[in-house]
Amino acid sequence: MRRLTTFTRAWYAQEVLRELVLIYPVYAIMIGRVGISPFELSVLFAAWSATGVVLEVPTGTLADRLPRRWILVVGQLLKASCFLLWWLVPSFVGFLAGFIAWGAGGSLRSGAAEALLHDKLGELGRPELFVRVYGRSEAAGATAVMLAMALGGWAAETDFGLPLALSVAAPLAAAAVTLLAISEPPRGSDAARHEPYLATLEAGLHEVRDSVTLRRPILYLCTAALAYEVGEEYFGPLLDEVGFPLALVGLITALTHLARAGGSFLAERLRTRHQGGVSALYALAGLLLATAALSRGWLAMTTLTLFAALTAAAKVLLQSRLQHAIEGHARATITSVVGLGQELVGLPLFLAIGAIATRTGWATSFVLLAASLTVGSLVLGINGRER
Repeated sequence: MRRLTTFTRAWYAQEVLRELVLIYPVYAIMIGRVGISPFELSVLFAAWSATGVVLEVPTGTLADRLPRRWILVVGQLLKASCFLLWWLVPSFVGFLAGFIAWGAGGSLRSGAAEALLHDKLGELGRPELFVRVYGRSEAAGATAVMLAMALGGWAAETDFGLPLALSVAAPLAAAAVTLLAISEPPRGSDAARHEPYLATLEAGLHEVRDSVTLRRPILYLCTAALAYEVGEEYFGPLLDEVGFPLALVGLITALTHLARAGGSFLAERLRTRHQGGVSALYALAGLLLATAALSRGWLAMTTLTLFAALTAAAKVLLQSRLQHAIEGHARATITSVVGLGQELVGLPLFLAIGAIATRTGWATSFVLLAASLTVGSLVLGINGRER
């Protein structure tokens, strides 16, 4: 019991530290103030996303071959190097190199973190606690993002040096906690550990292709779950369009992260035995998002916050099902397939939302996103029950 408590505390600590990045709310402003044009900023974001597309699955397979604890440490070092590059080389080239480093670090963590958590809980004899620990770690990370959002603007009042310095320090502290307080759990057979890299990659991809049990949560994570992941980037313009002053826009955005923390923390209590339960959560979330887009004042704020909470809870439940459904040794590879799928689906979804909003406004684009989420979730739920 003591080992479990020590591990979970360390896991939550590194989750908080890796997201306590004070440059989060102001880095786009910082980049613009050094002369980077809006088009160049879009190029930087595209390079950041492309890095994930290219590296997501290969780094997942790497995490099935090497100690995952060290993979997480290197990922945090790369994230810290991003903000260091921005600090020392405030130019297009420096920002580009930073985004690529950040993207590579995120790809290293994607898949490896979930796999390490699952296997570590298995080593401690409590694999059934994955949904609780993963949910609480997501809650811890969301709370840290909320704090970073609240403190980042204040820290940048004089210049961007202070938030950049603290943003370098936070991932380094997370790496130190991971290295010193989290041990590597045993993994698989000797044959699996010594098989060629491509064989591990092939094993993971074959399991994704052949397992119906895996296919369902992957499908949800690469479709319904993206409603929040993509929509979040446009909360600011939506709230501005429906009439909130800028001061309240920041507050409401922070509240959505707090709601994400609450939804992730309480996900275990919402545990359902069939896919229909998750479909219901997403369908209700879609109705809440549509209400937020069509409302004003407190109703818009409340429904948007509840939307964030429900989608967070559904994501935790899906990740839990995914990890428990994996039977082979290529766990990080399979989890990284989800990340790749999200990137590939997310890119055209970003473009579609932008195109619709340009013609008809942000509210219309969010209503259409909400409608597709509700209808799609109900279809997925009905199809899952029939199967």
